[in-house]
Amino acid sequence: MHRAYLSDVEKAVAKKTRWVHRTVNSGWRANQSTDNKATDLGREGGRVGRSCSSV
Repeated sequence: MHRAYLSDVEKAVAKKTRWVHRTVNSGWRANQSTDNKATDLGREGGRVGRSCSSV
């Protein structure tokens, strides 16, 4: 019973660790992109949003 409890905790910790790893990685990739790229992306998103709303 104690072993089962421990494995449940291990599974939860592993899941949380994977989630943190994914979050840190995506944040790092976002930081690596240039400001210009982010601005272009925002402009493109705004254009798409406007064209969708005007339809």
